[in-house]
Amino acid sequence: MDRYLLKEPFVKTTLNSIGDNFRKGMVWDNDLFTMNMFAHPYHGNLYFNAARANGLSYWESAPFALLGSAEWEFFGETDPPAINDLFATTCGGMAIGETLHRLSLTPLDDRTRGWNRFWREAVATLLNPIQGIHRILSGDAWRVRNDHYHYHDFHTIPIQASFSTGLRYVADDGALFRGDYCPYVNIGFVYGAGVDGEKHTKPFDFFDFDATFSFGGSQPVINNINIMGRLWSTPIVDRTAKNEHAKSMYGEFGFYQHYNYYDSKPIKGGSDLTPYRISEPASFGPGFMFVMEQPKAALTRAEQRIFLSGILLGGTKSDYFNIIERDYNMGSGFSIKTKTVLDFGSMARFTLNAKYFRIFTFKGYEDKLAPLQERIDNGEFTAEYLRSIADDKDKFEEVTGYDLRYLNAQGDKGNAALLIINPMLEFHLTKQWGIIAQGSYFIRHTYYKYHDNVRASTFEAKLGLTCRL
Repeated sequence: MDRYLLKEPFVKTTLNSIGDNFRKGMVWDNDLFTMNMFAHPYHGNLYFNAARANGLSYWESAPFALLGSAEWEFFGETDPPAINDLFATTCGGMAIGETLHRLSLTPLDDRTRGWNRFWREAVATLLNPIQGIHRILSGDAWRVRNDHYHYHDFHTIPIQASFSTGLRYVADDGALFRGDYCPYVNIGFVYGAGVDGEKHTKPFDFFDFDATFSFGGSQPVINNINIMGRLWSTPIVDRTAKNEHAKSMYGEFGFYQHYNYYDSKPIKGGSDLTPYRISEPASFGPGFMFVMEQPKAALTRAEQRIFLSGILLGGTKSDYFNIIERDYNMGSGFSIKTKTVLDFGSMARFTLNAKYFRIFTFKGYEDKLAPLQERIDNGEFTAEYLRSIADDKDKFEEVTGYDLRYLNAQGDKGNAALLIINPMLEFHLTKQWGIIAQGSYFIRHTYYKYHDNVRASTFEAKLGLTCRL
């Protein structure tokens, strides 16, 4: 479609372009933040679910995301194959893919007919297009049967869903009255039991999914996507209450996969500061979860989560690097996340999320552009002029003879730290409906080797109506 309908030049591959990809090797590419940190993981989900829909397990499907990405990088386009795409497509594809695979099975019911059957198949296909195509081609989409008709057992694996909508305010550089107002929609799922005193070896039989979308204003549609999926766990605390007035306490230690994506844009009519931008599409590590329940007390339930993960690939906003479509750095590092949940019976719920990301950028670009500096010193052109055409790779190559596609840099050498603090308070109006108020505070410190360090902080606030199912 890209080649023959959309006439895109990057897919006009030849045997020579494929040979170049193997001879010149892989690079760090210069695509948009959304493309590298969200679109590629989503594409990996399609590869992953092609295998998943044919009956393969989580671990058996993972190589399909890797091989699908490698096939595209080396054979599918004329641009040089990207190292970062392999990590993002594979690991991010596994996290998004397994999440959508499991959620897409929940509405399916092979006993149903007519409109009831249609909407179930449509919702499942919207969540997981590859599985939907598989069901259509195999005839499962309309085949009626009365045995083995359910694809998800809600008694064995419960699901809590929440949907919120309201007004969101994003502050420009921390300003109280200079920011962007826009409607938002938040979708959240808690799939399975986080802590139940049992050992778990099946990946993603428990996961936590949260996504926020904004509409209008200057902000991107996808504000954040957060996935935490359990790969393995074992109980370490198990004290079941002997009566309804005593406390039940459970704890487990395990290994988890993480996918986090946060994106924003400068406020229209405000400063040039991007409020926040960070992602970890490839992240794994240990974690601890603890739950205390006491139904007859004012505080009926308390939950504490702590995670430490290694970031194989991450991306964070750069204040200096601006080449072609890139204005962010990539690298590796670690993250620490905590989540505290306090339930006050039928009255309210308080949640506090805290996330700390540290991403190190090792492979810079300054030495690669040294020959251009000599030409600037000789008066051939100015640095300002080169910066002005850096986002036009064809123009840049015409002027300098340098192909920026092969710059092969993670970005500005240095490291970035981002702390996100997110308190949230929900007042229950009924069993299902409530009013939710939440804030987020973002603190970024970026340390550069060749540039001035940058510190920035800002906040956002949301007020809305929520429904829990």
